[in-house]
Amino acid sequence: MNLKLAAALVAGTAAITMLAGCPTVTPTVEEFKFSPDALITGKLQNDGKAIEFADSNYTHKIKLKNVATAENLTVEAPLQNGTFFEFTSGVTEGTDYQFNSDYTGSVPTKAADINMIRQFVSNPIKAEKAATDPMVTVDLKWAMNPTVAENTEFTKGANITFTVDKSASPALADAEYQLRIVDTNNVEKYVSTFSATPSFTWDQKATGGSQVDAGNYQYHFRFKKAGKTTYSGTDAYFGDSFKIPFKIKP
Repeated sequence: MNLKLAAALVAGTAAITMLAGCPTVTPTVEEFKFSPDALITGKLQNDGKAIEFADSNYTHKIKLKNVATAENLTVEAPLQNGTFFEFTSGVTEGTDYQFNSDYTGSVPTKAADINMIRQFVSNPIKAEKAATDPMVTVDLKWAMNPTVAENTEFTKGANITFTVDKSASPALADAEYQLRIVDTNNVEKYVSTFSATPSFTWDQKATGGSQVDAGNYQYHFRFKKAGKTTYSGTDAYFGDSFKIPFKIKP
């Protein structure tokens, strides 16, 4: 081998070795601190970790509802570091609000993406100034383990039992559940009564009693605090899961 070429190869190998041995620098995430002007503060997680969404173009924002008037406020707060949110304006000190974490991004395409509560509307929170610690902390984990998996096919007319894991969400320890089924146009076909056990058997009949057509459908579970008067009322928390598609064959 040509000596100059051999020397060049040795030098190149040494340079690569040096580069490979360089320590990697992990970017540091600046610690989030609530503003002293914050009137409502909160912390959201998924299984004890920062929330990440598969839709990289999606920006999750927290909304508010006035408890006394049931008015949805226009003010929004981004989720900082995938965990923290605060409202420094647009709210009135001493007034009760519910925060609304409502995912509106692209539809999840993987089963793993549904293991989190899609929408969570909190118990009432009173706006107070200089709340340096989160007023409320909610873990949105919900490893549903559904008995009807994504895109499962069923024979027309057969009973279908929908069950999810109640114990798999720390935020829903005292919840009751409702099954809701919609078609591909999000038109409601069936909705159950609320039950302490998230397990429902559907006879493929619409709420009005007629047999549904063969085709593609989606189901999801709504939840509300046990004893809460209405699903969307302002007296306590409520929300729902991500929708899961299934099919009824002709």
